Amino acid sequence: KIDFPRIPFFDSYQVFEELSEIGWKLIQYHLQNENPKTYLCRFLGDSDNFKVEKVERKDGKVWINKDRYFEGISDEVWNFYIGGYQVLDKWLKERKKYKLELDTDDVLHFINIVDILDYTIKTMGKIDLILDDLI
Repeated sequence: KIDFPRIPFFDSYQVFEELSEIGWKLIQYHLQNENPKTYLCRFLGDSDNFKVEKVERKDGKVWINKDRYFEGISDEVWNFYIGGYQVLDKWLKERKKYKLELDTDDVLHFINIVDILDYTIKTMGKIDLILDDLI
């Protein structure tokens, strides 16, 4: 928390190469140069109201107003934090603060973020397995 990130070095060049490749791919997803395109969630509802009025998660859905919601976001993805912030909640609340409505690009971007977070969580698990094998 109070120091620079550390780069782990391993006795095995093969492990270092494997982790480097995984890390590079993860960076490309985070920079949105690549996209997993799994489309885990959908934007649903019965109106043309795209305004973010109140962000609320209930019954496995993330509601942005009384009519519109995102469906298919796992608890693990919804509760993922980076830098002390809950990523998806913060993203939606920022739109509420500065924009009147989400446009199609915003909705697609949000869905892309969900996919990237899911990929990140799975990749973190894969890294943990590799590191556990070394111990």
